[in-house]
Amino acid sequence: MIEVRVLLSAFRRAAVCLLLLSGVAPARADIGQAQRYADLQAIAPMIAAGVELWRKATDTGRERIAVVAAPYLAQWITTARTDSIAAGTQPIPPAIRTQLAGYVPTLVMDRVRYRIGWPESQGLQSDVFRLLQARAITLEDVIVFRNKDIAADPAIWVHELLHVQQYDRWGVEEFARRYLRAPDDIETEAWDATAGYRMWTLEGRPSTQARSATHDRR
Repeated sequence: MIEVRVLLSAFRRAAVCLLLLSGVAPARADIGQAQRYADLQAIAPMIAAGVELWRKATDTGRERIAVVAAPYLAQWITTARTDSIAAGTQPIPPAIRTQLAGYVPTLVMDRVRYRIGWPESQGLQSDVFRLLQARAITLEDVIVFRNKDIAADPAIWVHELLHVQQYDRWGVEEFARRYLRAPDDIETEAWDATAGYRMWTLEGRPSTQARSATHDRR
């Protein structure tokens, strides 16, 4: 049986999403604010006790943490997506589309929207990028970039658009569970797509079927 201390230390990785929830708890029609915070308080001791690195937890510990935390992270992703759309999003810029054409599937680019900066309606605003140490965050089919310079980098777009395709394959809650259980696996696939894109551009952008489909490995 996993020691409670190890299980709690493993929760450190999940704590970020739960801390986000504590400031922007998603609204639900069927429960009140008091109940939403009561739900969070039920797992608050795990957050407070998390003092060691995620990698020290056993695989079983990670899985248990993922099962507990995934619904909360999935709910936050869905709510953050809705808030981002309400705050204003745009289609992929034509200049970026031109650079990605032939590598990223057109159908993916057609439906993705983006914005610069976190919506002001979200209490944490830009702190979310600091907490997650992220240059961009993908919320299903909406990408939120830290700033304009990052949004102008096609390689970062490739990375985030691969996350969009992961959402397509797994759904929001399964994406959340996998990310909490093994974030390196999720990010490695996205960075592989970025590396492949850089090689593709060095090769002169050969005319082939959209290459990102080859990343559909899981």
